[in-house]
Amino acid sequence: MYSHSERWKKAQELEKVYWQKDFFRDSEYKELIFKYADLFKQIEQKYNFSEDTTVLDLGCGATCPSTLFSKGKRFGVDPIVSGYLEKDRQKLDGVIQLSEGTGEEIPFEDGYFDVVLCRNALDHMDNIDNVMKEIDRVLKPSGIVILSIYTYSPFIAFLKKASELVPMLRNIEHPFTFTPPQFRRFCAATFDILDEIIVFEGKSSIDYGKQDVELSEPLSHKIFSWINRYLFMNRWFLREMLITCRKQK
Repeated sequence: MYSHSERWKKAQELEKVYWQKDFFRDSEYKELIFKYADLFKQIEQKYNFSEDTTVLDLGCGATCPSTLFSKGKRFGVDPIVSGYLEKDRQKLDGVIQLSEGTGEEIPFEDGYFDVVLCRNALDHMDNIDNVMKEIDRVLKPSGIVILSIYTYSPFIAFLKKASELVPMLRNIEHPFTFTPPQFRRFCAATFDILDEIIVFEGKSSIDYGKQDVELSEPLSHKIFSWINRYLFMNRWFLREMLITCRKQK
């Protein structure tokens, strides 16, 4: 049995607080539709989804991105399913089968899924190398993996990783940070990459494509954004990347 770190456990308690807020869930779902509704239609057409396609939504949260697919049998795994609002669980009943579990120990047998989707969850997890092995384990030989995550320009990624060295500056919920090339290499270490898409590109520390949310950028973040843009000549701060993979042959 995998033993999670204390940091991860504390992060899950914070996540439970977020998912208890209606405005947070509503904003997250609007963002999901804004970014992925059309893209997921293209993916299910390209990879020939059917009503029998088994889809794992790993780290699904209460928005469950896989519900944007029009076809398939959906299964959601998240460590805080019991922390979702009751009305959210009722809304998802019959649409997706939810199980409480983690990416380090996916509660399904080998080769169960045609598709594994993990949107904006990998960098929340405790041991991402174990997670990738588990995804590979539950994926059918002919299956595909759809991985999406926020990546950062080299300068911003350096700052985020440096903050990990100072406990009071750590972002407890996001222990992992990638640049686009680093995320590409991370995926390619376990799977063969089929496709890569930039879903969203943000110009500042508050430009994540959030919907119906007013955010204020701290002065220190404005300074870092300015340095990123004008000294390091990065016209972007973050890129939400989606990489589609298959099992290595």
